[in-house]
Amino acid sequence: MREFFSKFIEEVRSKKSWQKGMIYGAAIVIVIAFVLYGIAFQSGFGVFLDVLVLVIVGVSGFFILVWIFEFIFYIFKRIAFILFAVLAAGVIILFAAQALPDDPYLYLSLGIIILGMLTGGIVGVFLKGDWKSFGKFIKGLLIFGVLVVLSMNLILIYWMVVPGTSSHLIEIDPISIQNQISAQNPLESGDRSFSTFSYGSGISERIPEYGESADILTDTVNISHLVSMDEWKAKIRAFYWGFDLDSAPLNAQVWMPEGEGPFPLVLIVHGNHNMTDFSEGGYAYLGEHLASRGYIFVSIDQNFMNGYFTGSLKGENDARAKLLLDHLSLWHKWNRDGKSGLYQKIDLENIALMGHSRGGEAAAIAAAMNVLERSPNNAQNRFDYGYNIKSVIAISPSEGQFKLGGQPIGLEDLNYLVVQGTHDSDISRFEGLKQYYRVSYTDEDPGYFKAAVLIERANHSQFNTVWSPYDRRLPSRFLLNIKPIMPEEQQRKILLMYVSAFLDATLKDMDEYQAVFENYQNAGEWLPENLYMNQFQSSGFTPVANFEEDV
Repeated sequence: MREFFSKFIEEVRSKKSWQKGMIYGAAIVIVIAFVLYGIAFQSGFGVFLDVLVLVIVGVSGFFILVWIFEFIFYIFKRIAFILFAVLAAGVIILFAAQALPDDPYLYLSLGIIILGMLTGGIVGVFLKGDWKSFGKFIKGLLIFGVLVVLSMNLILIYWMVVPGTSSHLIEIDPISIQNQISAQNPLESGDRSFSTFSYGSGISERIPEYGESADILTDTVNISHLVSMDEWKAKIRAFYWGFDLDSAPLNAQVWMPEGEGPFPLVLIVHGNHNMTDFSEGGYAYLGEHLASRGYIFVSIDQNFMNGYFTGSLKGENDARAKLLLDHLSLWHKWNRDGKSGLYQKIDLENIALMGHSRGGEAAAIAAAMNVLERSPNNAQNRFDYGYNIKSVIAISPSEGQFKLGGQPIGLEDLNYLVVQGTHDSDISRFEGLKQYYRVSYTDEDPGYFKAAVLIERANHSQFNTVWSPYDRRLPSRFLLNIKPIMPEEQQRKILLMYVSAFLDATLKDMDEYQAVFENYQNAGEWLPENLYMNQFQSSGFTPVANFEEDV
């Protein structure tokens, strides 16, 4: 057997078609992978250019690494050095481009490159006609190899394309219960008509509605001292947007109820996403619904703070929070200005901040900054806010990316709601619970409360209509088990119910809605059949024992 396989390997290896086929097989895998990277890249200059540039970079890098490894193996006179070079270069390029530092992806990259090489080698032997020189037995082995490799390719494609499995989910019989609340369904639209408009600093060439044609022009603010990044990255971002962060714009879309007012004010800020895929419009469904129920809803643009192919900003959530408060300052100014079309339209005693992902953490940071005179991180940074923020809503928030004075963010005497999905592939743990536990009450007035809701089968991205339904980009999206994830319309309906009920309870003093947060079953048919878990605590809560009484 040793003699037979030695002869077989020597015969096959001596065929240049086999060797070239394996090289080109690996190269084709690289091209396919980088086409997918290009589709997901979103530089803002067009998909064709993204794909072209990334394919050139990926293939060039692959062959440069092949030549480097070929030279190294040649020096050490290794057998079949070119094939080892191809294997090593392919795995490095695939693994590095994906930028996932976990072992499973390394093994997957290795398997895909080996499969590509085997496929290419077999195809090369057949295309060149070299298989004709083999004996019948070796021909049979090659045909068997073709069937095996073809099956492996089909299995790989099937595994990556199918949605996944929901077999691991708990089998449940959802409790059927009637509504325990004698109030209007918070999912029903209100009877108010509303208008929409935008305001901006006039410098956002990429988003025309915030440019010179914005309905209201605003000043810019300097947040460069709150953000640190490499100079070359800052230049690329400035080239794309047309401005630096020392003149960051105040841009937003507004849904405004018609009528005398004043109306409660709700500001929402999106989280980190590709900055060329503008995120703030993804909450229009919230804006339309809440405006019809008598709320001014403002979706803030912070796309220029988001991720790009140069990477995401790190530790910048204080800048996101400051921008949120600067927007709030605008609304206070407009409400006092007799010449403003918004004069006395805003109920400044009833303000809520909302945020999604990093925006959810930024909303909590903003609420904490709001009551401080100076920044604990740098006392030269004065705060002059002190607004009446009564409620904070965090949707799948990040946690701990910024700390005030080195301490986690603590909030006092306000209402807090945090919502998270069990199938979130971005914030994969319920990080917002940490902030929930750090909300405390010095006033025993039971008018304040905090609530946390965990929604089974909800993910991270479907709360925003602009974002992809999936929490990861191509090609790593293929690795997600997406079958259990609930339909996006259902997920947004659940958020809409909770947000609407929470705002009615905390900004309009409709206490009957508080029961929704004490126990989700009280909402009855307002919620789709699903598994939920919730926590609740009011400011009038008195602990009998908290398990911290003894040593």
